[in-house]
Amino acid sequence: MALILTVLAAFFTSALSAILGVAGGVTLMAVMLTTLPAAAVIPIHGVAQLVSNTSRFLLMIKSVEWPIFFRFLVGLIPASFIGVSLSGLLSEVGLKTVMATFILVSTWFPVGGLAKLLGSRQSFIGAGMLTGVVSMLVGAAGPMLAPFFLQTGLNREAMIATQAACQFFQHLIKIVLFGLILDFNYLEYSALLMFLAIAAIVGTIAGRKFLQSKLNEEQFRKALKVVLTLIAIKILVVDIFLKGI
Repeated sequence: MALILTVLAAFFTSALSAILGVAGGVTLMAVMLTTLPAAAVIPIHGVAQLVSNTSRFLLMIKSVEWPIFFRFLVGLIPASFIGVSLSGLLSEVGLKTVMATFILVSTWFPVGGLAKLLGSRQSFIGAGMLTGVVSMLVGAAGPMLAPFFLQTGLNREAMIATQAACQFFQHLIKIVLFGLILDFNYLEYSALLMFLAIAAIVGTIAGRKFLQSKLNEEQFRKALKVVLTLIAIKILVVDIFLKGI
C-alpha cells in the first residue's frame, strides 16, 4: 500500500510541477515522510524529482533561459558540498522558519530594491547557493527558488523550463553526494525507483498538456503565488508549530 501511495504521489506531484513549476517536490516529500524510512526520504525524493525535472526540462528545452541556468550552477555546485557537510548539524526548525519567511516576503512583499535584486540574472548565483544548501538539508528547495523567477518577468513557459533545468542539476548533485559521501544504497530501492520514474514522466506529460490548454499568464502567476503562500503556511504551522506542541 505504501508503494502504491508513493508512486501515485509521484504522478500527481509531477503533473503539478509541470503546471506551476513548484509544489510537486514539497508535496511528494510530505507523502514520502509517511511511507519511507526517514534516512531514505531525501535521496529517494531526489531521484523522483530528478526524473520529474528532467522530463520537464527536455519537453521545454527550447524555452530555457541559459544565462540564468549557468549562473545558478555557479552557486549550486560549491553550496551543495557545504550543505552535505552540514547534514545533521543545523536545526531543522530554524532552517524551515527562515525558508518559509523568505518565501512569503519575496513572493508578496519585495519592497525597495528586493524585487530588482531577485529579478536580476546575477541573483541566480545566490539562488544556486541558497537552494544548494537547503536541498541537501531538507530535500525540497524549489519553493525558495520560485520567487526569484517570479521577479524576472519571464513568461510561464520560460519560468518552468528554466527552473526545471536548474533543479535537474540540483537533484543530480544531491543524489551523487548522498551516494558517495553518505553511502546511501540506491540499489536497495531499485524497484520503487523504477516505478517512481515512470510515474514522474507520465505525470509531467499530463501536466504539460493541462498547462498548454487551461492556464493563461495571469492565472499562472496568481496560482503560483497562492501555492507558494500555502507551502510557507504549511511549513510554519504544520512542520514547526504543531510538531512543537
